[in-house]
Amino acid sequence: MMKRSGLNRLPDQYEWFGRIDLKQDKKLLLMLNVLSILIVILFLPGFAVIGFSIDLPRYFLMLLGMAILITLHELIHGAFFKRYYSGKVQYRFHGFAFSASMEGRYFFKREYLIIGLAPAVILNPLLLLAVLLVPPSWKAVVYLLFIIHFSACLGDYYVAWRMRKDPVDTLVEDTGVGMTFYRPAADEYAIRAEALRRDYADRGFPVADVVLAGSSFIEGWTTSKQDFAPLSTVNVGIGGTRVEHWMRWIDTLIVAFHPRAVVLYVGSNNIHGGDDSECGDDVAAKALKLCDLIMKRLPAVRLYYVSISPSIARNHVWAEARRCNELVAAGCSSRPRLRFIDCTAALLLPDGSLRPEIYGEDGLHYTPAGYVIWKHTIPPVLCSERDGINR
Repeated sequence: MMKRSGLNRLPDQYEWFGRIDLKQDKKLLLMLNVLSILIVILFLPGFAVIGFSIDLPRYFLMLLGMAILITLHELIHGAFFKRYYSGKVQYRFHGFAFSASMEGRYFFKREYLIIGLAPAVILNPLLLLAVLLVPPSWKAVVYLLFIIHFSACLGDYYVAWRMRKDPVDTLVEDTGVGMTFYRPAADEYAIRAEALRRDYADRGFPVADVVLAGSSFIEGWTTSKQDFAPLSTVNVGIGGTRVEHWMRWIDTLIVAFHPRAVVLYVGSNNIHGGDDSECGDDVAAKALKLCDLIMKRLPAVRLYYVSISPSIARNHVWAEARRCNELVAAGCSSRPRLRFIDCTAALLLPDGSLRPEIYGEDGLHYTPAGYVIWKHTIPPVLCSERDGINR
């Protein structure tokens, strides 16, 4: 009995890290179509050797041959899907396209590359051999079929090229019009982020006016939904995360909600005072890069960066955190859609000392009193610009 390597469930320790969606990515679809045309042009000089003579009967037979080739192509995909998983192959038409897939099944990189490239590896050499063996009057027809099939395989070639540097234990789900890629989670935070993404994916991502993203200060803001009303919000905060974590989750935990605005609190876990604590300049550069990436993915979004908060536990590195705040605030001047919300003054006493009542036992995270200050500082900024945010 052949061992099946396809999985009917995505392992918990895997995280989403990429997708190809030809239905949504019009630029990629256009690029592949243009490259297909270029491939056809590249092979045209071959007709100078074999001649080009196709009468009307052979023309119709060639169209029939194309339909058969497309069907064979997808049946080969389907046969190799079943080689690695015994489930049912889904054959579908997408406009003029025909596809084979196993949506909801996950295949390791090696097996998926075999599935994807099998039609090209099997049919293209056979078509070339046929060009040599058929009578001269049929060579042009068969050669044209070869060219068309070779160029039609471009999507399969592109996927193989796209996956060339992916880890060997990458898992792929094929949806017919695209595929989704998963890799072993980098750390406990990635596992938590993926669990959050799957939870929303299962329920359906709500469309929100505002996404609140960042570390434990955001995660702990349990009253955020009420505090931002009438703006609708989604809170995807994950405690312990750093700026670099959120660079990996822009698509999955921010873009997926199609927000009009994003409230971001990141950087405090980069400046923690431990062995791998970073300086304010470096963290500010990372934070601004993250902001730029979010704004690039969401060209109309308004982004609000909340200042790193002073705290009892990290008072010894407050100078670095303050430096980060200053540099991010300065970076807003060249980024019209980025706004810096400075909560520092509201969190301190008039003499500049810390308010002990707003911190929990760890001297770091807020008590409800701390979130009351945020409620009166952050939501009013967004609500004052509600016309550009509210749907």
